[in-house]
Amino acid sequence: MLKNVLRSYDFVGRYGGEEFLLWLQDIDLKEVKTVCGRIQSGLTKMPFEDFSVTASLGVCHFSFPKTIKLDESKLVEQLIARADKALYQAKAQGRDRFVVSGEDSLELGKMNDAFA
Repeated sequence: MLKNVLRSYDFVGRYGGEEFLLWLQDIDLKEVKTVCGRIQSGLTKMPFEDFSVTASLGVCHFSFPKTIKLDESKLVEQLIARADKALYQAKAQGRDRFVVSGEDSLELGKMNDAFA
């Protein structure tokens, strides 16, 4: 199902029991929200006889100038933490929804401890 929603260069990986991590590069926040909606819609259309599948999604969108020097491990850790927090907010609000961390794109200049 994800192959029909994601681009060939997007990354999907399992991140825990029932959690998955998607890395969508070169995409704006509006497009991210569209992708989330397509994932949720695609899951509800999957042909299961005895159950249905829903998805709660936590989103962290960011951008930064390519000239900024970053500590990638700290950056990834912080982004995952923000997406995870948004995921738990989505779960608390009910099934089959997504929450965007802060509802805006992050300006990495405000995340000082991610800079090398």
